[in-house]
Amino acid sequence: MEAAKLKGEYIDTSSKITVAEKAYQYAATRPHRETTAVRVRSLIDVHIAGLPLGARRLSTVKDSEVEGWIADRARVLAPSTLRLLVQLLRSVFGAAVRDRQRGSNPLPPRLSLPRSDRPKVVPLTVAQVQALTDAVPPRCRAMIVTHAGLGLRIAELLSLRTQDVNFLGRSVRVDWQLTQDGKRRVDVKTPNSHRTVPLPQVVAEVLSEHIRKFPPAEDGSLFTTERGNLWRQEHYGARVFKPAVREAELADGTTSHGPATSLRLSAAGRWRDRGSGGRTDRRHSRACVADVRAPDARR
Repeated sequence: MEAAKLKGEYIDTSSKITVAEKAYQYAATRPHRETTAVRVRSLIDVHIAGLPLGARRLSTVKDSEVEGWIADRARVLAPSTLRLLVQLLRSVFGAAVRDRQRGSNPLPPRLSLPRSDRPKVVPLTVAQVQALTDAVPPRCRAMIVTHAGLGLRIAELLSLRTQDVNFLGRSVRVDWQLTQDGKRRVDVKTPNSHRTVPLPQVVAEVLSEHIRKFPPAEDGSLFTTERGNLWRQEHYGARVFKPAVREAELADGTTSHGPATSLRLSAAGRWRDRGSGGRTDRRHSRACVADVRAPDARR
């Protein structure tokens, strides 16, 4: 033992730290953005700490146990999520090796995992966006039109405030996104995500009508629940968006969230509505709504 310590090869096999505990420790040291930190902690909660592997002592985990864990997770996770999770656990074990809590990493650098074949995102047509708008409750109709018309991420949409919308200048400033629990605004995803997008005529009209019928919250929040709370992404997706997708008879894969959604890319190509100016930032605002309005806002 003393010789191993002198050579820097000593491994503390007496440590009782578990895989889950090490995972939480590792995550706490990473320079993650707040939203990323929440997502990583959720992965650990559900897929590591919530399973037998998470309770195992870090120093005693066998390669075969990790292989079994991967096979089990592959049955319930999308390939892309599985890859993120495996990468996280590989990093956790890598930190354990560096900290002399394990002799080796049970996850090799190269590992055969299911391929991540993303289905092609097919933007919704104007008629489909209209059908979706008609299918949601009146309080949420402006959310659908704004989401499609501005090409925002769902977290950006839910965080919009009146002070972000310049009706006279026909533009919307995007600087914030809402946390998944709907409690706080945080910085947008990346520095390049700060942007100003054109405000199409139809979106301006729908938002104006929405503000008249459903006054903003004290802090200017445009989209709130009947109780005046900000929307949680999960609640909006499950209770409002998914039922509307079924009622509008849209494809099952139509979602309100994710990096590239059918709604966010609706009618992509060029701005066709009146007063849009015909120009937009192609990196971020890729949507186009021609004449989509909430039923009571149509002429």
